[in-house]
Amino acid sequence: MKTKLKIIAFYLLAVLLGGCVPSVHPLFDANETIFDANLVGQWSDPNSKDLCTLTGLDNKAYKMTYIESNGKIGKFTATLGNIGNDRYLNIFPDDANLPQNDYYKSHLISVNSFMRVKTTNKGLAVQVLNYDNIKKLLERDPFAVKHELMAEDNPLLTASTKELQRFIRKYSSDEIAKIFEKPKQMRRVEPQDANSVK
Repeated sequence: MKTKLKIIAFYLLAVLLGGCVPSVHPLFDANETIFDANLVGQWSDPNSKDLCTLTGLDNKAYKMTYIESNGKIGKFTATLGNIGNDRYLNIFPDDANLPQNDYYKSHLISVNSFMRVKTTNKGLAVQVLNYDNIKKLLERDPFAVKHELMAEDNPLLTASTKELQRFIRKYSSDEIAKIFEKPKQMRRVEPQDANSVK
């Protein structure tokens, strides 16, 4: 049995440990995605040596390469869409080459994550979901969005794409829930080489 590997289990663990909120479904359907050439480029947090590169994929999606300061690389496909007046980037890991057999690979799951993005005159403002606040929200209101609790009560969002959009629309500016972190300002780095990373 030959199964296409979409993501390996440690990605899910990394998402949980990194504070992101994983989702089974993407934030947008294929017909809802848009493309903004202003996102193409190499981006970095001025306080970090990590580097994020976004390149265009047929003007429909982005290839995202994230290089940590220790040299470890993560490759993703990202799609952009609107919810209300805000733009969101849905991120999905690319296939990974593992030595395990296909039977093992067929037991691994795929997850999405998403963030709010806004281009500014200073660069790119990025807001990821606030893991702790979403966890508290779901403890107060388990019906706020469909989810399952994983190990150590870590939430995995299982809501459909439309339900996720309703959730984001309802809570994105909620001052009590505060489901998004404060914006992190990314600056453009070497824009002339933005399309050189594969």
